[in-house]
Amino acid sequence: SAQSTMSWCRLGLALLALLGQARVHSFFVLDGRGAAKVNFVGRGVRLSAAPTVELAGHQVTPKLREIIQGLRELPTDAFRYKQVLYLAQQARGLPSELKVAENKVPGCLSTVHVVARLEEDRIFFEGDSDAQLTKGLVTLLVDGLSGYTADEIQAVSPEFIKLAGLGASLTPGRNNGFMNMLAVMKRKAADLGGLEPVDSSPAAVSDGQSSDQSHPASAVDESGSEALREAVELKLKVLKPEKVDVSVSGDPEATTLCVVVEAACFQGMDVDKRQQLVRTVLRDELSRVQRVDIEV
Repeated sequence: SAQSTMSWCRLGLALLALLGQARVHSFFVLDGRGAAKVNFVGRGVRLSAAPTVELAGHQVTPKLREIIQGLRELPTDAFRYKQVLYLAQQARGLPSELKVAENKVPGCLSTVHVVARLEEDRIFFEGDSDAQLTKGLVTLLVDGLSGYTADEIQAVSPEFIKLAGLGASLTPGRNNGFMNMLAVMKRKAADLGGLEPVDSSPAAVSDGQSSDQSHPASAVDESGSEALREAVELKLKVLKPEKVDVSVSGDPEATTLCVVVEAACFQGMDVDKRQQLVRTVLRDELSRVQRVDIEV
């Protein structure tokens, strides 16, 4: 319940206050009975930059462990989703001069940039995205990996997303993007630390299963996917969008449609209602694909 969650948060924050003086952020989540205020330790937490630690059989940094444990204690996927969006609101972003091709993360539905710098023997990251959910995810990684050595960053297990309770609530496309972000950050850390990067292929993690990668984009029937993409873009014009990004991947037996939409008509709607609106508009097109990933 929200009351038990608040009790846990108060206890955890009291302990952190005794240990290290955390900066506390608050956000509101809604349930069927009204609004409940939940405190969560967000950006600005000062934790010791110790070597990686083991959590449920996976190597993570101490900062990541604190973030994971905080997310796991939230009662539902909806709470965790809202927390990721809250992290995005707290992010500083990147100046435009750093949003260049060499800092762009490939394979993400949204545009994501990550930069890294070396201070003594420690790596520090900054990141940004043009979509709020992705921005929250990259902020989670930036906060969880900054302040550690290149060796310690290479040791982090990509599967930690499952421990945080996020893997099951993110779409396969979003999981892939998250793994791509981590892989790029590991590569940048390895470059700065003079290491060989650890093989960290961006396999999606969802409910303990890897996303099906057996249908490469090159196997898509080009004329069919192009016609589908054009049909989706045409249908979405009814929303008068400010931004539309449509991609089709897979093959005729396992086609994935990825849609990113930003529109003024979404104002005042929660994410579920926005996605429902897009699904209604694209009802016919969605019946032709096996997977769909909608970001709004």
